[in-house]
Amino acid sequence: MMKQFFPAALCLLTAASSLAGTVQLSADQLMARTPAAPKAAPVMANAGTADRPVMRKASATTKSFDFTYAFEPYTAMNLGANVVGGEIYQAFEFTEEYASLYAGCDITAINMINGVNDSSEKNEITDVTLYIMESVKGGVIYSQKAKVSEEAFAKESVKLDTPYTIEAGKSFVVAYSFVPKSAQDYYLVVDGMANNRPTPSYIGMKDGSEYAWILVNPQAGNACIGVTIESDKLPADGMDIYTAMAPDFVTPGDPFEATIYLYNTAYNDVETLEVEYIVGDAEPQTAEWSFAEPLPAMVLAGGELKDVVCNQTGPSIPLKLRISKVNGQPNIGLYPDYYTEFTCLRKEDGYDRIILAEEGTGTWCGYCPAGIVFMEHLRNKYPEEVIRVAIHAGQSSPEPMQASSASALIEMFSGFPQIVFNRTTQFSPTMQNPNEAFAEYIETERRKAAVAEISDLKVEFLAANHISMTAKSRFAIDVKNDLRYGVSFLITEDNVGPYKQTNYYAGGGNGEMDGWEKKGRSVSTIYDDVLRVCIGGRDGYTDVFPAEIKSGTEYECTDDVKIDNVTDSHFFVTALITDNVTGAVLNSRQVEVINSGVKTVGADNSNVKVAGGQGVINITGEYEMASVCDFGGVKVAEAVGASEIVLPAGLYIVMIDGASYKVNVK
Repeated sequence: MMKQFFPAALCLLTAASSLAGTVQLSADQLMARTPAAPKAAPVMANAGTADRPVMRKASATTKSFDFTYAFEPYTAMNLGANVVGGEIYQAFEFTEEYASLYAGCDITAINMINGVNDSSEKNEITDVTLYIMESVKGGVIYSQKAKVSEEAFAKESVKLDTPYTIEAGKSFVVAYSFVPKSAQDYYLVVDGMANNRPTPSYIGMKDGSEYAWILVNPQAGNACIGVTIESDKLPADGMDIYTAMAPDFVTPGDPFEATIYLYNTAYNDVETLEVEYIVGDAEPQTAEWSFAEPLPAMVLAGGELKDVVCNQTGPSIPLKLRISKVNGQPNIGLYPDYYTEFTCLRKEDGYDRIILAEEGTGTWCGYCPAGIVFMEHLRNKYPEEVIRVAIHAGQSSPEPMQASSASALIEMFSGFPQIVFNRTTQFSPTMQNPNEAFAEYIETERRKAAVAEISDLKVEFLAANHISMTAKSRFAIDVKNDLRYGVSFLITEDNVGPYKQTNYYAGGGNGEMDGWEKKGRSVSTIYDDVLRVCIGGRDGYTDVFPAEIKSGTEYECTDDVKIDNVTDSHFFVTALITDNVTGAVLNSRQVEVINSGVKTVGADNSNVKVAGGQGVINITGEYEMASVCDFGGVKVAEAVGASEIVLPAGLYIVMIDGASYKVNVK
């Protein structure tokens, strides 16, 4: 599961395809309102003292409890003005597995969370129809009309006139429908816990004579809808692993902690757990956990598995987890197992790590000026440590900078703007200080050894618009491959545009954003780091490496591509090594192409540092001669030795002993 930092205002790009019909929802159609409540994040706890937020309670003696896939409500959304007056559904599928677990139990009520009208701050949609259906493709089993209150974000529970008895192995869909009265109604309430678990939540709507259903939990989280289940024989002592995470990087022999997020899927409270785990090829081990307070049904809690030790090295050491016992009894949970991986390597045995930052953005996205600000911060603070790529994607109309070869990369983003580091960690830019936002993450990542590197990257022109790229890669240790690792290329360009950027920060209503709050709603903008071509897709070329990768051996990947959509002779080529099981980028390398001549940025002068500042270019390190040219090719300055060159704001090329540096002076 991709890690995510800092919930923020996002423009959602599209919803997933439906099962019955296909509906693509644009960012204008699926808009999020101000969060209804603070997001209920999983609570971290020490083994043996698993504290947790109380979301809903059920005592060990009751024979009734509320079942739902959702956690606390996070936000309410709507589908825009074009569906006002039409019937909308919010639903979840009670899967075959859960039907077998709760077979013979009765559903006695359907529960939901009210939405809100943005003007009145009330729930204006009070008439609803409850459904139990065979599937999202149709077949109504039960329906009942009901009224709910006008209280915004209130939990509503509607008792069924006739209880529905769950049958073993027979899935069904629980839904409620309503008719939006205005575009100010925000009625689709979700928990914001985006995930790909096999517990689907849906938005439904009429599409001609068919109903179209859109899966929402991968992007927006679980729908806040559930049921009340009653029985004299409710299943007891069930615990699922919602997710688990080990550190990305550990040192052989050094103890580390793994975080496990647990979900009580049975009706009764949980007091003790038995956790079995296997590290790599080591023998199984068992840890006993006890909760400081009993964990109620349908509640998420987190715990730390402490003093885990790995004694083997590799880029993908498995950590296998299982909740084997609950309250001393065999665990009846449906998802008791979890598998994750980590790298185990000594720092001195690996390579320096270059971080890839890929931004999801679009000119139509009003929150995307935040992404521009944060990417510019990365450029200024980490010019050598971080490679930046801005991936533009369209909404309902074409995006002028969208690369046709980038469709697989766009799927990384659950909303815009987002920055994904090494394809493992999502960051949603907010109003916080960009000087602090990335510092801890980048410094931590840079301290880790990389298990592989792009040892060399060369670019040659075959024609004016046709280049050949050759990347050499090597691993620090012997690795078993089986088509797991790949190499791919990205071509990016600066100074693209101008294009009109939508700006929701105009006027300051969404807070400060590095001056964008002083600009208009539509801003003529020049864009940097624009992805022009993706070669090799998201997985890359997997035939580069043999089944048994030998440490230190260089493996070569060569490809050629036409660059018709690169508008200037100055651009960048980046090569990546990808792990196609975890989705991670193991390492990257970038070269800069200027006037048909390729120079590796900083490679020939590793001790020379060039940085742009407020009205100056600073050069440090040992070199013979530095020449500074503007982007028209006119020399504007020369320097020898450590220098501070005063220049007007703009972009410059600094040539130092054959290597080139692009510098932005503010």
